[in-house]
Amino acid sequence: MSQRQRSSSCPDCSSSVDRRQFLATSASVAVAAAALPAILPSRSAWAAPTPKSAAENSVRHLYDSLNDEQKKIVALPLDDQRRRTINANWHITEARIGQFTADQQAIIKEIVKGCTSEDGYERFLKQMQDDNKGIENYSIALFGNPHEEQFEFELTGRHLTLRADGNTLGGMAFGGPIVYGHGARGNSDKNLFVYQTKQVNKVFEMLDPKQREQALLEKAPHESSVQFEKEGRPLPG
Repeated sequence: MSQRQRSSSCPDCSSSVDRRQFLATSASVAVAAAALPAILPSRSAWAAPTPKSAAENSVRHLYDSLNDEQKKIVALPLDDQRRRTINANWHITEARIGQFTADQQAIIKEIVKGCTSEDGYERFLKQMQDDNKGIENYSIALFGNPHEEQFEFELTGRHLTLRADGNTLGGMAFGGPIVYGHGARGNSDKNLFVYQTKQVNKVFEMLDPKQREQALLEKAPHESSVQFEKEGRPLPG
């Protein structure tokens, strides 16, 4: 479980390769990316969500529906360190979705639906069913007050972390890192997200030999290489 509260350099990221230069001669990469079925919602011109977007409205409805005992468990301060913790298999609170009322569970599903495309929503529901016997076995937290300036909803569990913050937390896409995966191993066609791997392979095939050499790493960067960074901090590439 790695903490993201501090800024640090990324030794695996320091490179003379400029990512804009890397992509400059591969215009067809954009074509492949555009063909990738989206698991996140399609918005006009990739506009960011707002505090009044569907998911965020549902976050407010959920918050208002909580009783005092529920709030003690899931309503957390915005600066709670759990919001900055990333793990592919953990529960952010003890509150399992299956323990909420039927109406509250329906609202939580509306939040997830608002965070994703129709295709993505169905994939995530199946992933949760396959990997941990359903969405009811995942957990949630609410950071801050959704009626105030900054807030965030977070869902966690096996192979999944989703967030909804209405773009109120500056400098962080999706409100922070997200995680998704599927228990089906490797490039098996049974893996719900293998289509993304296949699209990445197509992009790699479009590269010339020099670009392929630049693109390939001997080993994956350490998990802690990607962290929350202070606004305005220069990034490699």
